[in-house]
Amino acid sequence: MWARRVAVEKRRWLNDSEFADIVSLCQFMPGPNIVGIAVCVGAKMRGTIGTIAAVSGFLVIPWVIGLSVGLLFLEYAHLAVLRNILGGIAATAAGLLIATRHKASFAAPAAARSCAYCRPCLWPHHLR
Repeated sequence: MWARRVAVEKRRWLNDSEFADIVSLCQFMPGPNIVGIAVCVGAKMRGTIGTIAAVSGFLVIPWVIGLSVGLLFLEYAHLAVLRNILGGIAATAAGLLIATRHKASFAAPAAARSCAYCRPCLWPHHLR
């Protein structure tokens, strides 16, 4: 795990036991584990300021970048080249979701595997 390599091996901010405790706490809490790990390490290193820095680094800064790019796309949404780029991004995202489901289905038993592929196709028909 990248976070362990940085926090325990490279920077030596935590020992193995502390990192294991933090990871088990973060797996219990909702949300991405890496954000919780960053918040716990930030709190241990610098207290409240470290916590704020960790949250800013993992949530606020990417949110601001995403919002800025989204607003920029809205400004130029009428351009055909931008619509084509966004269509390609959407197709890529759909392909990644399908590939993830396909890969995850091989870990399931055969009966569940067939269900995993049939359910998305049949489910909308039950709504009518």
